[in-house]
Amino acid sequence: ASRPDLVRSVCLLNATPVWGLGLPGWDGRLPAPAVPKQVGRFLFDKIRDFDTIQLYLGQAYSRTEAFDKDLINKIRGCTEGKGGHAAFASIVWSSPSTKLREEGSFSTLVSQLECDVLLLFGDDDEWCKPAYAKHMMNILKERPPPPKQHPAQRYLALSNTGHCPNHEAPQSVAHAVARWVSSTNGSRDQLALIDEGTSSLSFHEPWGDIVMREVEGEELEMLSVSDKVMIKMLA
Repeated sequence: ASRPDLVRSVCLLNATPVWGLGLPGWDGRLPAPAVPKQVGRFLFDKIRDFDTIQLYLGQAYSRTEAFDKDLINKIRGCTEGKGGHAAFASIVWSSPSTKLREEGSFSTLVSQLECDVLLLFGDDDEWCKPAYAKHMMNILKERPPPPKQHPAQRYLALSNTGHCPNHEAPQSVAHAVARWVSSTNGSRDQLALIDEGTSSLSFHEPWGDIVMREVEGEELEMLSVSDKVMIKMLA
C-alpha cells in the first residue's frame, strides 16, 4: 500500500485479517519488560507443546492425513532456538502493524491495493473462512480505478483444504500461482486460471483429491447471518 509502484500483483493464501493483539503496557519493542516476558514464556511453552501443536494442526488442516509426526517435530524444532519466548511476547503485545493501526482495519488496507490480487482460500478453513474471502473480493471489486488500468481480482476456492493450502494442496496452489505470476500485467482479468471449457480443475494429492474452482458473480453475495457477524467483527 505504501509503494504500489513496486508491486505488479499479489497472491493471498487464506489471508489472516487478525495478527497481534496490541495489549496495553508495552509496544512490543524488544527487550521485553518483566511481566510480558514471563507471560510470553508461559504461553509460548504451552503453545509449542507437542499435543498443542497436533491440536492446532487438526484444526488448521482439512485432512489429518496431510500432516504427521515429522511435521509436528519440525514445527517444534523451529521453537528451540534462543529468543523465542521474547519474540512471542512481542507478537502478542504488538499492534498488528503500524499501517493497520493508522488505517483502522484490514478491510481498509485491502481497499487500498492498486495491483492485481489473487485470493486462494481453502473451503474448509475454520480460522479464515471462505466468507471472509468473499468479503475481500467485494471490497476489491469496488476499488477506484488507478490512473492507468483497473486492477484484476480473482478468487479460487480449494475443496478439502484448510488453512494451509500451500502444504495441503501444493499442486493446486503451484498451478494457480504459476499461471498468475507468469501472466503479463493487464491480462489477468481474462487469464485462464482454470482450463477453458471446464468449471473446475482436479488435482490428486497423496492424501486425496482437490478440486479448484473460481468463485464469482452471485456466489460472492451468498453469506449466512453468522458469516456477516464474523465479517463485521473482523473488518
